[in-house]
Amino acid sequence: MGARFLKIVKYSALLLAAANVAAARQTDVAYYELDIRMDPAEHYVAGSCAVHLKALEGVDSLVLDLAAGWQVDSVLLAGRKQQFLHTVGHIYITLARPWRAGQRKVVTV
Repeated sequence: MGARFLKIVKYSALLLAAANVAAARQTDVAYYELDIRMDPAEHYVAGSCAVHLKALEGVDSLVLDLAAGWQVDSVLLAGRKQQFLHTVGHIYITLARPWRAGQRKVVTV
């Protein structure tokens, strides 16, 4: 692997890892799981970031921070597609069923 390819991987991981829960007082992030696919020849990077969360109190919506410039085609909660609104720098998700304190969930962008 060339140095340029490694720079792309490092940069991509930083951007995808930027999917961070904005309402940090309502949830705790256990860890992030990144899946990155790229084609350096085409300057193409795609992937997903699974955010493993624990509700600290009742949660009925989430706001995720996402670095500008990324296209979001889906948001999954426990493997099921969720409705979301993607604006510059944020993803807004209204939960179909509120989470109770202590529940653990995985949101994948």
